[in-house]
Amino acid sequence: MSNKTGIKQNLKESFIGGIRYVLRIFTTAAAVLSLFIPFSVFKTDVPAFNFEFKISLPGVFSLADNENMPVIKNLAKSVLFADTVETASYITAMFILLSLVTLVIVFFFLFSFADIYSSSKIAAVFSFGGAALSLFIFVFELMANGISSFPYFVIFKIGFGAPAAFAALTANGFVNFAIRKKKRKEEGFTDE
Repeated sequence: MSNKTGIKQNLKESFIGGIRYVLRIFTTAAAVLSLFIPFSVFKTDVPAFNFEFKISLPGVFSLADNENMPVIKNLAKSVLFADTVETASYITAMFILLSLVTLVIVFFFLFSFADIYSSSKIAAVFSFGGAALSLFIFVFELMANGISSFPYFVIFKIGFGAPAAFAALTANGFVNFAIRKKKRKEEGFTDE
């Protein structure tokens, strides 16, 4: 009976135990929602290769569609679009890695009732790492837009997904760090 009460108390404390815990709910949700905002958009305006790809969570899932794969393979084989497909594939790979980092953060958020101190510590580390990765993606997009010689019929737009992910993950990292610090103080440890 006391074990159920302990689990119930941990669940309550880890999700609605104070302002920090409520902020963690919002910053974790913001980190996930930022993945739905396009990080960048590649669009071609050639009749034979009319294609648009948004690097976001729905855009990456649309790659699995059977209609898109032959078009992407043809674009990659084309001399005109090879650099564009290569740049898009690098950004997509980094986006998928950022999505996996965010998935780890959500996992530790959901199971934080088991050990609030450790889960907030790990989530803070992954949040700051994800923020650094999103900043790297944004800088890479800026460099790709400035350096790459995209043909005039390829439109490359930088979206607001990377800055949104950076802001959400940074905030999530600081909130998790504050929770960790609070739990450490409650347990009698002092940070010197």
